[in-house]
Amino acid sequence: MEEIVFEVHHGGYFVSIPRLHYRMGKKELFPLDIDKLGYMEIKSIIEDGLNYKNVTKIHWCVAGSSLDTLRLVVDDNSTMDMMNVSKEVICLYLEHEYDYTSAHDVLDLAGSSQPFGEDSFLGESSQALGED
Repeated sequence: MEEIVFEVHHGGYFVSIPRLHYRMGKKELFPLDIDKLGYMEIKSIIEDGLNYKNVTKIHWCVAGSSLDTLRLVVDDNSTMDMMNVSKEVICLYLEHEYDYTSAHDVLDLAGSSQPFGEDSFLGESSQALGED
């Protein structure tokens, strides 16, 4: 069984100042059998494993690459393209709506006065913003 590791970034949002970053997110590792992966399998594993029922987009890049190289995973063909580029670690960045029935999401958002997806950090230094 040949495995690939997906480093899944979720719960955050994209900011493009001065370059593309994913802010305020969390990271989980998913080692998966490479021979059994298609688009629907990846989406299902991620949604089930992270308790999301509404992933709208999955972006990917090779671990260590700039987020400016992100590409979308939309079907089995784009999944195969992704798998052919790297056989070790692939970073996935999720766009999703929040399911407010999940207690951890409600607690995570309780202190925020900013709606999901809006950038309230314009003009602040990147060191104060979290993950680069």
